[in-house]
Amino acid sequence: TEEFEGKYKIAKELAKELVGNELFEELVKKYNKLEPQLIAHALINIPKEIKTRFKEDISKIENKHFDEILDYLNKGIIAKEAIIDLLIKKIRNEKIKLEEFAGVSLKEIEADIKKLLNEKKGLNIGAYMGVLMGKYRGKVDGKKIMELLRKYVK
Repeated sequence: TEEFEGKYKIAKELAKELVGNELFEELVKKYNKLEPQLIAHALINIPKEIKTRFKEDISKIENKHFDEILDYLNKGIIAKEAIIDLLIKKIRNEKIKLEEFAGVSLKEIEADIKKLLNEKKGLNIGAYMGVLMGKYRGKVDGKKIMELLRKYVK
């Protein structure tokens, strides 16, 4: 496992679960724009989270589902925050409308932040963040939103 850990720069706990996982190695080779750590997280941690948080039957997740979703991520069609929602849709056999998960331009978010600060003056940064994450969850990395917010909220 240490060799595996070093080779892919992934956490020890994940490495233990991934040794001998052919899908992981195949996906890492196929999607070289994605960090192996992210792929490992998608394969191991996200299904566990779906099971505990959403009580879904993760045995319905197939390898091709990971492949499809990581392909969208690799092409920049979705943000990594959308992986959970997309896998849940796969489990429930719901149709995926990618436009619901399409990323949003930072210019759009910045315009939204300015509008929000005008409409709701005097909130703390956490409150603004809550409003924005409600709107952009699954579409934009929360860190990006916080970075933009910090430019305007001192």
